[in-house]
Amino acid sequence: MKKGSSLLSIIIIAGGIILLLITLGLLDFSNARNFADYWPAGVILIGVALILRMKVVALFILFITCIIGGIYLVNTIGIYEGGEQRVVIQQITAREDITSIDLKVDYGAGRLVIDEGSEDYLIRNTIETADEDDPEVDLKKEGSLANIHVKRQGSFSFVEDREESWDLEVSPAVEADIELNYGAADAEIDISGLKVGELDVNAGATSTKIRFGTYPTEASIDVGASSIELKFPEGSGVRIRISEGITSTYFPGFTKEGEAYVSKNYDADGENIEIEINAGASSIDSEFY
Repeated sequence: MKKGSSLLSIIIIAGGIILLLITLGLLDFSNARNFADYWPAGVILIGVALILRMKVVALFILFITCIIGGIYLVNTIGIYEGGEQRVVIQQITAREDITSIDLKVDYGAGRLVIDEGSEDYLIRNTIETADEDDPEVDLKKEGSLANIHVKRQGSFSFVEDREESWDLEVSPAVEADIELNYGAADAEIDISGLKVGELDVNAGATSTKIRFGTYPTEASIDVGASSIELKFPEGSGVRIRISEGITSTYFPGFTKEGEAYVSKNYDADGENIEIEINAGASSIDSEFY
């Protein structure tokens, strides 16, 4: 078989496999973390194939890795210019019959800030963007609970030098569960003045800073190769569990107990901050304030 025909066959087969896996739901590119999970395995398999002199197999795996990487770039970074730079403000007014919220945020790349807002509204988002479409905001009420979904409609533009940021304020008057999904973003999450029972962070290669308060919070952090900075009030009871990846940790004021890091004021029967971290090659630091 000619080299040109072999190359075309490899491209067609690789593309077919990718489409099949997406159709079956085995590949999901809504989060940059998926590519971060896959590409090291792809590189290793290519190396093994070359050692065994299986050049066709190595080329096949390379095409699959490149295709997955391309889909990742389109979904998490984007390749279009977008519109003019503008500022948009979106908010949901507070209601007496809503005492708790379940907030889900799908962002992408750029700068994401979560912090305390006013009791006059449930959430208020100040957006600086070049996206042509405003973020989609969906609210569904179930009794005294408001399910709020804020979703970005565009992608981050790297064609021009533009600022892309969300400053999302949350009411301190309601109890909140927060889920944050973002890609290559700089995230500053300050929940020190909020009543956050559960915090779920899913991100790609990122710089993430989280400031906790005295409210007992259960946090799950699932990221790729990242820099993570955690801050806790002085005297807080905190337990941190870390799994996967090669991580560099700096936890002053904590002691190692099995696979967990525990602060001196942690009370197994009391109200604490519980954190689960699933990370790639990351740097994780903490401090008390």
